[in-house]
Amino acid sequence: DAENRERLEVRGIAAVVVMLRAHAAAPAPLAAAFRVARAAMLNHERYRLLFVGSGGLVKLAVAALIDHPENPSPFLAACGAIRATTLDDDARVKASKGIEHAKSAVTLKALPPLLAAARGPMARDDAHCAELLATLSRLAVTDEICTKLARMDALRLAIDELSNHMTDAKVAKQACFFLSNISGNDECKRAIVAGNGHVAIIQAMHLHPNNGPMQVDAVAALGNMALRMPDNCTAIYEAGGLGAIVSAFTQHLAIIRMQNKGPL
Repeated sequence: DAENRERLEVRGIAAVVVMLRAHAAAPAPLAAAFRVARAAMLNHERYRLLFVGSGGLVKLAVAALIDHPENPSPFLAACGAIRATTLDDDARVKASKGIEHAKSAVTLKALPPLLAAARGPMARDDAHCAELLATLSRLAVTDEICTKLARMDALRLAIDELSNHMTDAKVAKQACFFLSNISGNDECKRAIVAGNGHVAIIQAMHLHPNNGPMQVDAVAALGNMALRMPDNCTAIYEAGGLGAIVSAFTQHLAIIRMQNKGPL
Protein backbone atom coordinates (compact mmCIF):
# COMPACT_ATOMS: atom_id res chain seq x y z
CA ASP A 1 0.00 0.00 0.00
CA ALA A 2 1.55 3.29 -1.14
CA GLU A 3 0.18 5.28 1.80
CA ASN A 4 1.53 2.88 4.40
CA ARG A 5 4.83 2.72 2.55
CA GLU A 6 5.27 6.47 3.00
CA ARG A 7 4.81 6.10 6.75
CA LEU A 8 7.82 3.80 7.09
CA GLU A 9 10.41 6.58 6.90
CA VAL A 10 13.90 6.38 8.41
CA ARG A 11 12.91 4.90 11.76
CA GLY A 12 10.93 2.12 10.12
CA ILE A 13 13.78 1.33 7.75
CA ALA A 14 16.19 1.22 10.69
CA ALA A 15 13.88 -1.21 12.50
CA VAL A 16 13.74 -3.53 9.48
CA VAL A 17 17.54 -3.48 9.15
CA VAL A 18 17.88 -4.30 12.85
CA MET A 19 15.59 -7.29 12.32
CA LEU A 20 17.70 -8.45 9.37
CA ARG A 21 20.88 -8.26 11.41
CA ALA A 22 19.44 -9.71 14.63
CA HIS A 23 17.71 -12.68 12.98
CA ALA A 24 20.25 -13.54 10.30
CA ALA A 25 20.28 -17.17 11.48
CA ALA A 26 16.50 -17.48 11.94
CA PRO A 27 14.81 -18.28 8.60
CA ALA A 28 11.24 -17.18 9.38
CA PRO A 29 11.84 -13.66 10.77
CA LEU A 30 14.67 -13.13 8.28
CA ALA A 31 12.41 -13.93 5.35
CA ALA A 32 9.66 -11.68 6.76
CA ALA A 33 12.07 -8.76 7.14
CA PHE A 34 13.34 -9.14 3.56
CA ARG A 35 9.74 -9.15 2.30
CA VAL A 36 9.04 -5.94 4.20
CA ALA A 37 12.16 -4.35 2.74
CA ARG A 38 11.20 -5.40 -0.77
CA ALA A 39 7.69 -4.01 -0.44
CA ALA A 40 9.03 -0.73 0.94
CA MET A 41 11.44 -0.25 -1.97
CA LEU A 42 8.89 -0.72 -4.76
CA ASN A 43 8.36 2.59 -6.59
CA HIS A 44 10.46 4.36 -3.97
CA GLU A 45 14.03 5.31 -4.92
CA ARG A 46 14.69 7.20 -1.68
CA TYR A 47 13.90 4.14 0.39
CA ARG A 48 16.12 2.03 -1.87
CA LEU A 49 19.01 4.40 -1.27
CA LEU A 50 18.42 4.32 2.47
CA PHE A 51 18.17 0.54 2.66
CA VAL A 52 21.27 0.02 0.52
CA GLY A 53 23.40 3.00 1.52
CA SER A 54 22.67 3.26 5.23
CA GLY A 55 21.34 -0.21 5.98
CA GLY A 56 23.72 -2.32 3.91
CA LEU A 57 20.80 -4.32 2.51
CA VAL A 58 22.63 -5.78 -0.49
CA LYS A 59 25.37 -7.17 1.74
CA LEU A 60 22.78 -8.62 4.13
CA ALA A 61 20.84 -10.20 1.26
CA VAL A 62 23.91 -11.82 -0.30
CA ALA A 63 24.90 -13.13 3.14
CA ALA A 64 21.45 -14.72 3.42
CA LEU A 65 21.92 -16.43 0.06
CA ILE A 66 25.18 -17.90 1.29
CA ASP A 67 23.90 -18.85 4.76
CA HIS A 68 20.56 -20.39 3.71
CA PRO A 69 21.28 -22.14 0.39
CA GLU A 70 18.70 -24.92 0.85
CA ASN A 71 15.87 -23.01 2.51
CA PRO A 72 13.58 -21.44 -0.12
CA SER A 73 11.83 -19.02 2.24
CA PRO A 74 14.74 -16.78 3.29
CA PHE A 75 16.68 -17.46 0.08
CA LEU A 76 13.89 -16.32 -2.24
CA ALA A 77 12.93 -13.44 0.07
CA ALA A 78 16.53 -12.23 -0.16
CA CYS A 79 16.31 -12.60 -3.96
CA GLY A 80 13.22 -10.42 -3.98
CA ALA A 81 14.97 -7.75 -1.93
CA ILE A 82 17.97 -7.79 -4.28
CA ARG A 83 15.72 -7.40 -7.30
CA ALA A 84 13.93 -4.48 -5.66
CA THR A 85 17.23 -2.63 -5.18
CA THR A 86 17.87 -2.80 -8.94
CA LEU A 87 14.55 -1.29 -10.07
CA ASP A 88 14.05 1.98 -11.89
CA ASP A 89 10.34 2.46 -11.25
CA ASP A 90 10.03 5.70 -9.28
CA ALA A 91 8.57 8.38 -11.55
CA ARG A 92 9.52 11.06 -9.01
CA VAL A 93 13.25 10.76 -9.71
CA LYS A 94 15.22 11.19 -12.94
CA ALA A 95 17.83 8.52 -12.30
CA SER A 96 18.11 5.28 -10.37
CA LYS A 97 21.09 3.63 -8.71
CA GLY A 98 19.75 0.21 -9.70
CA ILE A 99 22.69 -0.67 -11.93
CA GLU A 100 25.15 0.23 -9.18
CA HIS A 101 23.23 -1.93 -6.72
CA ALA A 102 23.29 -4.87 -9.14
CA LYS A 103 27.02 -4.48 -9.66
CA SER A 104 27.47 -4.35 -5.88
CA ALA A 105 25.58 -7.63 -5.46
CA VAL A 106 27.82 -9.31 -8.04
CA THR A 107 30.94 -7.91 -6.36
CA LEU A 108 29.71 -9.39 -3.08
CA LYS A 109 29.55 -12.79 -4.85
CA ALA A 110 25.80 -13.22 -5.27
CA LEU A 111 26.18 -15.20 -8.50
CA PRO A 112 27.61 -18.51 -7.15
CA PRO A 113 24.79 -19.20 -4.64
CA LEU A 114 22.16 -18.11 -7.15
CA LEU A 115 23.50 -20.41 -9.85
CA ALA A 116 23.91 -23.26 -7.38
CA ALA A 117 20.27 -22.87 -6.34
CA ALA A 118 19.15 -22.74 -9.97
CA ARG A 119 20.94 -26.04 -10.57
CA GLY A 120 19.66 -27.67 -7.39
CA PRO A 121 16.42 -29.01 -5.90
CA MET A 122 15.00 -25.54 -5.30
CA ALA A 123 14.63 -24.95 -9.04
CA ARG A 124 12.45 -28.03 -9.52
CA ASP A 125 9.52 -25.92 -8.38
CA ASP A 126 8.34 -23.73 -11.27
CA ALA A 127 7.69 -20.66 -9.10
CA HIS A 128 11.09 -20.94 -7.43
CA CYS A 129 12.82 -21.41 -10.76
CA ALA A 130 11.14 -18.27 -12.13
CA GLU A 131 12.32 -16.20 -9.16
CA LEU A 132 15.89 -17.44 -9.45
CA LEU A 133 16.01 -16.62 -13.17
CA ALA A 134 14.43 -13.22 -12.51
CA THR A 135 17.14 -12.41 -9.97
CA LEU A 136 19.94 -13.46 -12.30
CA SER A 137 18.35 -11.31 -15.02
CA ARG A 138 18.37 -8.21 -12.82
CA LEU A 139 22.10 -8.69 -12.15
CA ALA A 140 23.14 -9.00 -15.83
CA VAL A 141 23.65 -5.26 -16.20
CA THR A 142 27.14 -4.91 -17.70
CA ASP A 143 29.16 -6.64 -20.40
CA GLU A 144 31.65 -7.78 -17.76
CA ILE A 145 28.93 -9.43 -15.68
CA CYS A 146 27.43 -11.08 -18.78
CA THR A 147 30.84 -12.50 -19.62
CA LYS A 148 31.22 -13.75 -16.06
CA LEU A 149 27.83 -15.44 -16.21
CA ALA A 150 28.73 -17.08 -19.52
CA ARG A 151 31.95 -18.45 -18.00
CA MET A 152 29.89 -19.86 -15.14
CA ASP A 153 27.75 -21.72 -17.72
CA ALA A 154 24.65 -19.66 -16.95
CA LEU A 155 23.63 -19.66 -20.61
CA ARG A 156 23.31 -23.43 -20.73
CA LEU A 157 21.47 -23.33 -17.44
CA ALA A 158 18.90 -20.80 -18.70
CA ILE A 159 18.33 -22.73 -21.93
CA ASP A 160 17.92 -26.00 -20.02
CA GLU A 161 15.48 -24.46 -17.54
CA LEU A 162 13.47 -22.96 -20.38
CA SER A 163 13.30 -26.38 -22.02
CA ASN A 164 12.48 -28.20 -18.76
CA HIS A 165 9.79 -25.73 -17.60
CA MET A 166 8.55 -24.48 -20.97
CA THR A 167 4.87 -25.11 -20.21
CA ASP A 168 5.04 -22.69 -17.28
CA ALA A 169 4.62 -19.15 -18.62
CA LYS A 170 6.36 -17.51 -15.66
CA VAL A 171 9.50 -19.60 -16.07
CA ALA A 172 9.42 -19.10 -19.83
CA LYS A 173 9.15 -15.34 -19.38
CA GLN A 174 12.01 -15.12 -16.90
CA ALA A 175 14.25 -17.39 -18.97
CA CYS A 176 13.61 -15.19 -22.01
CA PHE A 177 14.21 -12.07 -19.91
CA PHE A 178 17.56 -13.46 -18.76
CA LEU A 179 18.60 -14.46 -22.28
CA SER A 180 17.52 -11.03 -23.53
CA ASN A 181 19.65 -9.23 -20.95
CA ILE A 182 22.72 -11.38 -21.36
CA SER A 183 22.59 -11.36 -25.17
CA GLY A 184 23.77 -7.78 -25.26
CA ASN A 185 27.20 -9.43 -25.23
CA ASP A 186 28.31 -10.66 -28.69
CA GLU A 187 29.98 -13.83 -27.40
CA CYS A 188 26.83 -14.67 -25.47
CA LYS A 189 24.75 -14.21 -28.62
CA ARG A 190 26.84 -16.77 -30.45
CA ALA A 191 26.76 -19.19 -27.52
CA ILE A 192 22.97 -18.99 -27.09
CA VAL A 193 22.32 -19.78 -30.76
CA ALA A 194 24.98 -22.49 -30.76
CA GLY A 195 23.16 -24.04 -27.80
CA ASN A 196 19.81 -23.85 -29.62
CA GLY A 197 18.52 -21.25 -27.19
CA HIS A 198 16.75 -19.47 -30.03
CA VAL A 199 14.83 -22.66 -30.83
CA ALA A 200 13.68 -22.99 -27.20
CA ILE A 201 12.54 -19.36 -27.19
CA ILE A 202 10.53 -19.79 -30.40
CA GLN A 203 8.92 -22.96 -29.05
CA ALA A 204 7.94 -21.08 -25.88
CA MET A 205 6.41 -18.32 -28.01
CA HIS A 206 4.21 -20.88 -29.76
CA LEU A 207 3.16 -22.37 -26.42
CA HIS A 208 2.19 -19.04 -24.83
CA PRO A 209 0.89 -16.84 -27.65
CA ASN A 210 -1.50 -14.91 -25.40
CA ASN A 211 1.02 -14.05 -22.69
CA GLY A 212 2.07 -10.53 -23.66
CA PRO A 213 4.93 -10.01 -21.14
CA MET A 214 6.48 -13.35 -22.06
CA GLN A 215 6.18 -12.59 -25.79
CA VAL A 216 7.85 -9.19 -25.31
CA ASP A 217 10.86 -10.73 -23.55
CA ALA A 218 11.09 -13.48 -26.17
CA VAL A 219 11.05 -10.94 -29.01
CA ALA A 220 13.61 -8.82 -27.18
CA ALA A 221 15.89 -11.85 -26.75
CA LEU A 222 15.68 -12.82 -30.42
CA GLY A 223 16.24 -9.20 -31.47
CA ASN A 224 19.34 -8.88 -29.32
CA MET A 225 20.72 -12.16 -30.63
CA ALA A 226 20.23 -11.03 -34.22
CA LEU A 227 21.82 -7.60 -33.80
CA ARG A 228 25.13 -7.44 -35.72
CA MET A 229 25.01 -11.24 -36.14
CA PRO A 230 24.06 -12.32 -39.71
CA ASP A 231 24.54 -16.01 -38.91
CA ASN A 232 22.21 -15.71 -35.94
CA CYS A 233 19.63 -13.98 -38.14
CA THR A 234 19.72 -16.93 -40.51
CA ALA A 235 19.42 -19.44 -37.66
CA ILE A 236 16.45 -17.59 -36.16
CA TYR A 237 14.74 -17.40 -39.55
CA GLU A 238 15.30 -21.10 -40.27
CA ALA A 239 13.83 -22.00 -36.86
CA GLY A 240 10.61 -20.16 -37.68
CA GLY A 241 11.46 -17.10 -35.66
CA LEU A 242 10.25 -14.53 -38.16
CA GLY A 243 6.69 -15.81 -38.11
CA ALA A 244 6.66 -16.01 -34.31
CA ILE A 245 7.95 -12.43 -34.03
CA VAL A 246 5.40 -11.06 -36.50
CA SER A 247 2.56 -12.87 -34.70
CA ALA A 248 3.69 -11.55 -31.33
CA PHE A 249 4.10 -8.03 -32.68
CA THR A 250 0.66 -7.88 -34.27
CA GLN A 251 -1.16 -9.58 -31.37
CA HIS A 252 0.44 -7.51 -28.59
CA LEU A 253 0.97 -4.18 -30.33
CA ALA A 254 -0.75 -2.31 -27.49
CA ILE A 255 2.11 -3.18 -25.12
CA ILE A 256 4.57 -0.28 -25.10
CA ARG A 257 7.65 -2.50 -24.78
CA MET A 258 6.50 -4.56 -27.76
CA GLN A 259 6.35 -1.38 -29.83
CA ASN A 260 10.01 -0.85 -28.93
CA LYS A 261 11.24 -4.42 -29.24
CA GLY A 262 9.16 -5.74 -32.16
CA PRO A 263 10.71 -3.53 -34.87
CA LEU A 264 14.22 -4.45 -33.68
